[in-house]
Amino acid sequence: MYRIKSSIFLINLQIGIGVLALPNTLHAIGMIPGIICILASGLITTYLDTVIGTFKRGHPEVYSIADTGYVMFGRFGKELFGGMYWVRFHHQSRFPRADLRYSAYLLELVRSWHFRPP
Repeated sequence: MYRIKSSIFLINLQIGIGVLALPNTLHAIGMIPGIICILASGLITTYLDTVIGTFKRGHPEVYSIADTGYVMFGRFGKELFGGMYWVRFHHQSRFPRADLRYSAYLLELVRSWHFRPP
């Protein structure tokens, strides 16, 4: 039963991406390049679906992004990924247009932690 639900969810994701992106893509770049971009997006989504499915089969205990952080980095990763997930969605609910600015800020913050000059 879970396999059927997962398959329906992934098909819905692929169709949703295509349907929502179709009018804007075709208007912005034209018919032929738009079709190529939509097909490329579908192929990338399909590939990522298989990667996520393979990871999930190898780690059935993973149910969230925080659990993925735990598998990758232990307890610290679980807290870090869970905290970043909460901050992103809490911030997005309050300031929906500030998404790109906030992502750039987090990227610079992480770079400053890891790449400090000697």
